[in-house]
Amino acid sequence: MSVEGNDFHSLKQYQSWNSKDDIYRFKILSEYCFGDVLDVGCGIALLKNYVSSDCHKYIGLDANGQIDIHASVYNLPFKNDTFDTVVISEVLEHLEHPLDALKEIKRVSRSRIIASVPNPYSVQQLYTIFIHGYSMETENHILAFSDGEINQICKRLNLKIDRRIPTNFREPLFGKYMPIKTKRFAIDLIYLIRK
Repeated sequence: MSVEGNDFHSLKQYQSWNSKDDIYRFKILSEYCFGDVLDVGCGIALLKNYVSSDCHKYIGLDANGQIDIHASVYNLPFKNDTFDTVVISEVLEHLEHPLDALKEIKRVSRSRIIASVPNPYSVQQLYTIFIHGYSMETENHILAFSDGEINQICKRLNLKIDRRIPTNFREPLFGKYMPIKTKRFAIDLIYLIRK
């Protein structure tokens, strides 16, 4: 049985809306996009609205929705080394086989991959667990990633993490009283990865 056959649920999770957190993240991601850009798991392709003129071509790919290409992350319909930048934002935590997905993304990338995942140690996450006794993550998240897991996946695929991009606290209380960028406790982990 193919990987896709084992991952039916995660491949059908199309997001038809975007939150303020998504918009904030897309603005950060767009700063690192250049050349020909593939946005894997793009939802409604909002990232396209923020990429600069350094992007020659933008292609949004997802399993569903009003986008450029409908396809599976496990079988991207492109030749090797097609894109200067491949973005996979808030997708890996939904997949049964994230290593296979990143392997396919590496294949179509010429040089740069930008990956973001929810931070399981964010202040907002820890607060919710402490106060309410449960995780704020949705039932659709089947995996959680920290730096250790992302490092291990990249190491297995012979990818190099160039840097982890810090983000601001966006929780109302912390954002107001701690207007700093952080790599440790912000809601998203964003990685700039090279082949």
